Amino acid sequence: MENTKKNSKIIIPTKLQNDSLAAIFLLKHFGETFFPGVKSASIEIISQINETAEELEKKGILLIDIGGGIFDHHKFSEKKTTTSLVAKYLGVEENEALQMWFSFVERCEFFGKAVISNDSLDKAFGLAGLLVNVNNLYKNDPNKVYAVMEPILEAHITEQQIRTVEIPKIFKEKVDKGEVILFSVKQHGQKINIAMLESDNPSISGYLRSKNGGNYHVVVIRLSSGHVNVITKSIAKIDLTALAAVLRKSEANVSGKEISSDIKILSQHGRMNEIPEWYYDPATNSIQNGGINPSGVNPTKISWEDMKRIVEAGLSQHL
Repeated sequence: MENTKKNSKIIIPTKLQNDSLAAIFLLKHFGETFFPGVKSASIEIISQINETAEELEKKGILLIDIGGGIFDHHKFSEKKTTTSLVAKYLGVEENEALQMWFSFVERCEFFGKAVISNDSLDKAFGLAGLLVNVNNLYKNDPNKVYAVMEPILEAHITEQQIRTVEIPKIFKEKVDKGEVILFSVKQHGQKINIAMLESDNPSISGYLRSKNGGNYHVVVIRLSSGHVNVITKSIAKIDLTALAAVLRKSEANVSGKEISSDIKILSQHGRMNEIPEWYYDPATNSIQNGGINPSGVNPTKISWEDMKRIVEAGLSQHL
């Protein structure tokens, strides 16, 4: 399609919905080469079109979900989303960072289910619920609604790009270089898969705990600063009490400190004054040596070489 004018307007038939929101986002972020000016194009709601899609396109006006144009899914007999039409036209239908969003839009359009959970909090703070609220707040003004939703969607896609493209590449390179320690232990009859590696990327632990990243139950990350954090997969219900105790005892030994050997004291939640390096957080079921922003917390003195033995002993509860 060739436009004789700069694209200055996008027309939709109703208030912004999940499908039209995604379609417009794709056009604005990936469509400038195809439709010059679309990135800054305004959005207008018009339910009745008196000109053909082709006539309007020549004027630099794009139609979404109306008028029988290239981005109107109503003209197809099979189920299609407008988002899928736009994605295919722009050549981003296989973009890994967009696949989860595409699936969400399809679920909304084909099944009328944005959030499957019956939990009221999930529904209230899910993307679809927030879109409804923003539409109500700005009285369905599509430009104001889009301006609010766009950075939220940008954040999602940026994180998905990291998780689906960048992190897998980084992890593979570390595995190939022998910089990743992978092993398993048994705890209460359950096999626990563990990954240990050095990285300053805050997203890598989430990736490794995901299905695509290996579904590891426990990830031990050492930052370049020397701080070490132990993160678990929440649904695995990993028992960290023994590991908290052995980490604190080992920290005391390497620091030359006298400390109680009582496991109940050593495995207490929160922080021990005697060994402030390690914080046992029951809310996230993690043991943190400062977390991802370890300001004010000294890095552990336990060597990385000894950490595998300590993690193995603590998780298998062989103290």
